[in-house]
Amino acid sequence: GRPLVEETLATLRVEQDGAEPQHGFFMAGAVLYEGVRLCREHRARGTGWLHRSWFADPWVLLKMMFQVWLGRSPLPPYSQMHVTTDGVAALHAPLRILLASTLQLREALYNPFAARGTGELRLTAVAATTLHFWRHLPAILKGRFGNDMTLQQGYLSGRFAQAGVLGLAGYALDGELFVTDPARPV
Repeated sequence: GRPLVEETLATLRVEQDGAEPQHGFFMAGAVLYEGVRLCREHRARGTGWLHRSWFADPWVLLKMMFQVWLGRSPLPPYSQMHVTTDGVAALHAPLRILLASTLQLREALYNPFAARGTGELRLTAVAATTLHFWRHLPAILKGRFGNDMTLQQGYLSGRFAQAGVLGLAGYALDGELFVTDPARPV
């Protein structure tokens, strides 16, 4: 019975020369892409409860974390990437996290984007070489980037008009996987 609020949402446009542009709301790259890929592969391997239920993805992620803890990571090495924002070189490092979205995520449990800058595109990139990553992870998930989480320390987060990534071999857009040529910018 209550009136619905109409809101205009910008979509994320991901493009690379030679490939059809893709549109969505949430893009994940670097290690997050690999996590989505492992979850998709697990779901495709079976039809039982462990492969199709709400627990399927958490199960894969728990297994992956246990393997990493034992020193037998199923993840490939961190890829060297070059991230530019609004046409300016920003971060050149092996990346652990790459996220982009146009959603505000006001009511979400997580909002991993710093509240700085202007533009429709919200981007977070975290280098694999950052110090104290695990200690900072809760703050990253809430978008609370402190004074010690700067570009010089390997953290890039905020709002931008556009961004480009060189070295990206694949990304997940709204859960769908896409393979890219790392030699060309996305």
